[in-house]
Amino acid sequence: MGYALITGASAGIGRALAKAFSRAGQPLILVARNQKRLEETSEYLRQNHRVKVECIVMDLSDQGAAARLYEKIAGFEVDTLVNNAGSFFTGSLMKKSPEELERLVTLNATNLTVLTRLLLNDMLQQGYGRILNVASVAAFSPIPGMACYAASKAFVLYLTEALSEELKDTGVSVTALCPGFTDTEMAQEVMTALEKNFGNLPELFLSTPEQVAQAGYDACMEGRAVEVPGLANKLFSAWSQVQPKWLLRRLTGKASRWLQG
Repeated sequence: MGYALITGASAGIGRALAKAFSRAGQPLILVARNQKRLEETSEYLRQNHRVKVECIVMDLSDQGAAARLYEKIAGFEVDTLVNNAGSFFTGSLMKKSPEELERLVTLNATNLTVLTRLLLNDMLQQGYGRILNVASVAAFSPIPGMACYAASKAFVLYLTEALSEELKDTGVSVTALCPGFTDTEMAQEVMTALEKNFGNLPELFLSTPEQVAQAGYDACMEGRAVEVPGLANKLFSAWSQVQPKWLLRRLTGKASRWLQG
């Protein structure tokens, strides 16, 4: 069994995904920028799941980071790639600096694509591999107030769906995981605004990282192109696909302005 390379693996969904893969006995290469958390996660997995774990501290929002990461893993047989690392912010595009926008797009889209391309070449030569790209239910709709984030996740979703067709009968599968509201640090900004107006969200609308990770792991193992965990998220993604874009823009725009006061 080859290694599973998981980016953004020190917390949240990434850490839960590392647990899911390690429970199956798969050795891991974990990548994150927070060294302390990364080492804590690695030690937990070694002790509890008895798997080999390699750590690489790297910020994948840096330009060229994907190519540097690929160089660092030379010599390892990687048969599973989990592109989980991602960045999120809310607010008007004009309130963000060009540098902030560039780093979000570099992390969420550019380096994800480059790393996929580099490891895909190895997987095709091996005749086997799995790729799991973490997108979002935000990928199904334009979202004013989250324009850059939603657009970057739409890129991930469409890239994954296209690749899943390109790679049919090659032995390599590509899956997009599209979670909704998940109880992670990255989602706290939106969660706080929602809870201020609605109180605690019902369980129907909120997933744990473990629930999302298990759904993603299962879909990846089965080679499904798209996985939307949670009933409410499934309903939203299906509903959004049959609505006119102008209506989606109006509704998401009003919701975004209301949440931001």
